Amino acid sequence: MRYLFLIPSLFTGSALAQDCNQNGVPDATDIANGTSGDCNSNGVPDDCEFGQVFLFEDFDGGANLPPGVTQSSTGLWHTTTQCRPAGSGSSGALSYFGIDAQCNFDDGGVPAGTHSMVDVPLPADSQIFLQYWSFYEGEGGGSVNCDPSANFDSATVRVNGVTVDDYCEGPAPVEWRYRTVDLSAWSGQAVTIEWQFHAHDCFANGGYGWGVDDVRLVALGDASANGVPDLCERISVTYCQSNPNSSGGIAGLAAIGSEAITDNDFFLRTVAAPQNVFGYYLMAQPAAQTPLPAPSQGILCLGFPLVRFSQPQFLLFSGTSGELRMRVDLTALPSGTVFQPGERWRFQCWFRDGATSNTSRGVFVDFQ
Repeated sequence: MRYLFLIPSLFTGSALAQDCNQNGVPDATDIANGTSGDCNSNGVPDDCEFGQVFLFEDFDGGANLPPGVTQSSTGLWHTTTQCRPAGSGSSGALSYFGIDAQCNFDDGGVPAGTHSMVDVPLPADSQIFLQYWSFYEGEGGGSVNCDPSANFDSATVRVNGVTVDDYCEGPAPVEWRYRTVDLSAWSGQAVTIEWQFHAHDCFANGGYGWGVDDVRLVALGDASANGVPDLCERISVTYCQSNPNSSGGIAGLAAIGSEAITDNDFFLRTVAAPQNVFGYYLMAQPAAQTPLPAPSQGILCLGFPLVRFSQPQFLLFSGTSGELRMRVDLTALPSGTVFQPGERWRFQCWFRDGATSNTSRGVFVDFQ
């Protein structure tokens, strides 16, 4: 099951174009560093285009957690609005390993503790990424991925006891950082995610400690387990052309996801449509190539009977991107339609275009 909401940039225009996932890092840098993928080479990180945020915790009471997830804190970990360093792109409360009155972790002893998220269900057949803001000041190296023999402070993130992120760089630079960690190895499992801090001794504990904020888990569907998001895998064949629309091009259409009906992982995406127009999808089994009655400029690539996604819940808006996208629930198709393995279905997009209308190219998909 997938939870919650799509990353906001799917519904916004250019305001977030340079930093669509709002991690404080330019999109081009994310892609160049490998922090984000770009499977269709369009300069937009995959986690913005195709990702679903299924867990979010801002420690301000705005958490969206899947059912059954619980949290706990030990040692100096606590939620606070005190001792918050500036500069993360976020504000308000955070989860902090430290002492509010001192803004450090020197409690006179050997401080240690864990903030935990327990029974987190990770979607199956998906690439999973943990993303969070982190501010760390302490010694580095006293952990399994650095030098376990060193008696230095350690700050690690663990999934089911396995270290997936580690602060080995020592006390500098001291700044907010946006961390992205691949958790795809645990796809389909319920996991415990832990932020663990351990000082290992009672010396040099006057640093800030560790602050964590805006934790999110992002899923990119990958039913074929080939490392490419389903929404970047074209499974359709173009068989019919249309006419240019007011954008200057012919609207292209692709079906993406999985041909397997039981996967229920099927999306339609139209590009090069006019900006800020409404449209909807149509489908049929027979093919055609019939000009629509004037004043429409479109060509109908579908025969009859037609099945229309024209009910209010299926109406789409192209916005400033000129794209019309829809996830198709194969278990709830219009007009009671039920796909069967071995059937070929054809799809097309109809949209307004000024005072008239137009259509996309036509594509077909052979379902399995």
